[in-house]
Amino acid sequence: MTAVQEEVPENQGNTRRNADAGQYRFENKESLEHAVNILIRLGHIPNLTSLVPKLAGRDDTRLEIQIPFPTCGLWTVVEGLDPDAGQASLRVEHVRQLRDALLHDVAILCDSQIACHVDTSNLQFAWKRKGKRRVPVPLLHLNHFCRQQHSVDKDVLIQSIRSQFTVLKLLAHMAPSFSGRSPQIQDYHDTGPLPDLNLDPDHVVKILRAGVLPMKLENLIIRVNRFSAELARYAAEEARKYLYILPKRDGPPDQPLQSIVIDYARTIEHVLNLIEVAHSSPTSEGHRALATDESTLRVIYTALLVQAYSNTIPHNYSKDLLQLRFQHEHEHADGDGALNTIRVDDDREEEAAAAAYSSYEAFCSMVEARSKAAEGVQKLYAQGGRLDEKCRWLLIQDKVDELLDRHHRRCVY
Repeated sequence: MTAVQEEVPENQGNTRRNADAGQYRFENKESLEHAVNILIRLGHIPNLTSLVPKLAGRDDTRLEIQIPFPTCGLWTVVEGLDPDAGQASLRVEHVRQLRDALLHDVAILCDSQIACHVDTSNLQFAWKRKGKRRVPVPLLHLNHFCRQQHSVDKDVLIQSIRSQFTVLKLLAHMAPSFSGRSPQIQDYHDTGPLPDLNLDPDHVVKILRAGVLPMKLENLIIRVNRFSAELARYAAEEARKYLYILPKRDGPPDQPLQSIVIDYARTIEHVLNLIEVAHSSPTSEGHRALATDESTLRVIYTALLVQAYSNTIPHNYSKDLLQLRFQHEHEHADGDGALNTIRVDDDREEEAAAAAYSSYEAFCSMVEARSKAAEGVQKLYAQGGRLDEKCRWLLIQDKVDELLDRHHRRCVY
């Protein structure tokens, strides 16, 4: 059941001076009556810490809801995690206070058979005075209660909230090092290993998509220890966005640009390592889906290495940045009649290409990544998959088209 919130012009409706009003339209009478029932029950539950909506009026299709706090004084939690949020800025102790308040209230609501589905990526809060201190208080909207359930699994809801707040707390820990404030814990450095972060990757992605957070902070938080398709796609999207804005150049990259590109590359490399673990998992997602994510990330990873270490870039926006070298297959029978595959490499061409990179070691890293990317793309096409156009933008496409045509001919004959 979904309630659609409508904007209400200022001064419309019966509102108190310290409360804002909102109107919700419902698809059917059953949904409206369920919402009314929830609102009435919320008004009779004592000891709730969170701000909850109150019923101010109704007709056959709409409810008018009062929020016991001015909307001008509300922020989302993700906004509060921005190091430049000013007075709205949330520190680690504030995140703990919000978590504890929600856990307290969810337990009460579940005992009252009211399901509260909290998504911290859009959760709002307000500051309230508690003596001389400011304390953040969560705001639960009507849509947090609009799903009908015959039973409420309190343990599942509490675990979901704990999992989401683990991500938020880590963000709050790291935010000071990106804002000039004194960090609350030892900084996480780009080159140092992160602690074992048992973060839900989908929660990570939802929170990152919800807010404008510093780029390095994104690349640190995304280094979790569990794979998901959403994690892979988010990593690919963010790295591609950066590749698409890079201009052509006639010399090596400057140090700030190179640092950013390398940071993206490390993030992609980490997600690729998670994919390798997922390949061996009995609960892994479909093989073709994994192959698509892996081949896309390998192409992007190689493109990032080219941008980081190549002395020149001939085209704007990383267009035709990379040419994959696929195996040339010569089929011949050995003594047992088995077919062998021979890879033909031009070593002299490789030696000439190495001079175009900042160091021979950097060139070797790119070659290794390029080889794995070509192998991944080849396997993907053999399974009937294909790279999307956004990824193909990075490639000199004649070789990719040739590979696709070759597999099509094999299917036909």
